[in-house]
Amino acid sequence: MEQKQDFILVDRGLHDLNPLTMGTEVCKPGYRFGPTVRPYYLLHYVLSGKGRLFIKGKVYTIEAGGYFLICPGEAATYEADHEDPWHYFWIHFTGNLAARLEALPSPVGTLSRATMQELYQAARTDFPGWEGAREEYVTSVLHRIVAEMLVNRPSHAHYARRAQTYIRTMYMQDISVESIAQSLSLNRRYLSRLFKARYGVTMQEYLVTVRLEAAAKLLSDGYSVAESAQLCGYRDQFNFSKMFHRRYGVSPRDFASKKGEQP
Repeated sequence: MEQKQDFILVDRGLHDLNPLTMGTEVCKPGYRFGPTVRPYYLLHYVLSGKGRLFIKGKVYTIEAGGYFLICPGEAATYEADHEDPWHYFWIHFTGNLAARLEALPSPVGTLSRATMQELYQAARTDFPGWEGAREEYVTSVLHRIVAEMLVNRPSHAHYARRAQTYIRTMYMQDISVESIAQSLSLNRRYLSRLFKARYGVTMQEYLVTVRLEAAAKLLSDGYSVAESAQLCGYRDQFNFSKMFHRRYGVSPRDFASKKGEQP
């Protein structure tokens, strides 16, 4: 096998995923590339051996079966292991769907070897039967790879967003941080840490904000204080008034009166 092979594609300008070039390389021990910044996505899949990725102040070790992803504008360096240097396959691509990969919690992970081998075979100049449509075939395989990367995200990456969606949808009901955690089958403290890390506020603070913003709109629309409290999830009108005043600096009744006086 050659030490390095490049497979040049035609830029079709495809919308969702648009492959540009692909290649494979059997690296020498300690071979190092970078730091470099690129205007496209670069995905490496390690066929054998191992190496390290240096990106955003962190170091990742990737072995056979693993991948590493470098997004546009990211400065990154990667280096083959000195004892067991990697042999990897890589692909450059762009596209609107590719942007979803930037939300991945880590630039490294694992992928199906069979699918990556299919992509490698599709890139070869002697791949039979696809002349004139090679890029379209490569794109179809790349779609499956991106889907696998998104599906294989650590499940905790979804929990904070699911909790946020639940709060915005169900705030008018008698819900609590504890009940949300139970619905997600998670420890309350663990979910609270995930939520605070993602949104910068506690779940309770977020729930209060959503409820009070809804109440302010109800009051502006002419609902009474009691109705607004009930409709935004407060069963205790006194507590509702206290929380509302704390946020808006006026009582719900005064807030409604001022809104009513506006032309």
